Amino acid sequence: MLRMAAAGVLVGLLSACATSHVPLSEAKPVAADRLFALQQQAPGTSKVIVTRDSGAGGGGCDYGFYVDGQLAGKLATSETATFYVPLGERLLGTSMARGAGLCSFHGDPPNEIAVTLRADQAKYFRLGHNGDNVPFIAPTSLR
Repeated sequence: MLRMAAAGVLVGLLSACATSHVPLSEAKPVAADRLFALQQQAPGTSKVIVTRDSGAGGGGCDYGFYVDGQLAGKLATSETATFYVPLGERLLGTSMARGAGLCSFHGDPPNEIAVTLRADQAKYFRLGHNGDNVPFIAPTSLR
């Protein structure tokens, strides 16, 4: 009985670290001083909209958003940003960004996904934190 109760508490604690989707209508824009690249729409680019989940997991640290290994911006919880990414095969990634306090321990290589970007196309992605304490990036149809 005690083991089952302990297992229930552990599952509850781990799931509390997971994050939840934030609708675009409720997301806040990222401050300009945390957007570092890919902010100008130009021929040969595709619109990539990135929204960070809400929730306690990783909530005290910004998440870096990377394109082909280069830091393009940092997002806090419930924030969104638009990037204009060159067309073709790209690697999009995220990791907890190095910062002050507890965030000074972060700065791991980004977790990445491969995407193909085409002209006149917008793609939506969410940045989140799973129950294994790992940031993720995933395509989403949720708006």
